[in-house]
Amino acid sequence: MAKAYELVFIPIPGASHLSSTLEIAKLLLQRDERLSITVLIIQRPSDHKRLVFDQSLGEPTLSKRIRFVNLPYVEDFSKPDPFGILLIENQKPNVKEVVTKLFLSEANLWF
Repeated sequence: MAKAYELVFIPIPGASHLSSTLEIAKLLLQRDERLSITVLIIQRPSDHKRLVFDQSLGEPTLSKRIRFVNLPYVEDFSKPDPFGILLIENQKPNVKEVVTKLFLSEANLWF
């Protein structure tokens, strides 16, 4: 049995970054069947609704190997954040938690 590999993508908040990230993810998944990808979604304050993504990427085999995780929105009004640096910095604990859970769930498959 071939070893499986999990990639985690964290695009900068914004539709154009997300769409290009998904295109790269699809290309990688088409090239190597051992890969699976988790995309962590950081919500911007201007996103009035939670983004929901269609798991179907055109090919059933790809949609089984990619998942989306919406990170919880973290508000920080302590200082202005025109470039979204605080938005990204505030997500570090959430990213660490998701990646840890991914790692632990994959590690349990081997025992």
